Amino acid sequence: RFQPVDEAERNPSFSAFRDHFKRVVETRDVHGLLDLVSEKVRMSLRDKTKAGKPAFIHEWNLVGTHAHESLLWERLRETIRLGGAFEENEFRAPYVYARWPSRFPRLDFFAVLVKRAPLFAKPDPNSRVLATLTQEIVGRFDAEPNPQGWRAVRAPDGVTGFMRAEDLRSPEDFRAVFVQEKEGWRLALFAAGDWEAH
Repeated sequence: RFQPVDEAERNPSFSAFRDHFKRVVETRDVHGLLDLVSEKVRMSLRDKTKAGKPAFIHEWNLVGTHAHESLLWERLRETIRLGGAFEENEFRAPYVYARWPSRFPRLDFFAVLVKRAPLFAKPDPNSRVLATLTQEIVGRFDAEPNPQGWRAVRAPDGVTGFMRAEDLRSPEDFRAVFVQEKEGWRLALFAAGDWEAH
């Protein structure tokens, strides 16, 4: 089992901040969001050019009338809805990143996010259900093709099949790190992949 974790309420100031952050994301409030982003925010752990609020604005196309259409909003929403945990003075989200078991190579496994997620014989919801999996870790099975919206996986008992991508998350997916600065809590990192430098 790899059950969800959410430690936000351990720190009342962070919990209040995150509630506000969620509202800003849901309403796609560009100015409200930028007020909650660190001036030193990073979009990569290795590429030093992807740092700072101007780079963040450029990276996510947060300028002009189309800013509310940026892919950032959905990426942030998906990330912060999945809990997280404190690590020293940071809050890391989602829990899949913050609490990933080190014995599972990050590139080779997914977390099952929900209870009773079906494992299908084919990438078709009408195909035979081979198993139902609840909040556990499954392996990638790249010998099979991955049609859009599906992932080929190997269950803990060795059975292979397909799961809906929405039921899974890789620890390599987008993650957020929040830190407390003089002005209050701020988003300090929003990136995918490139763990090695962290």
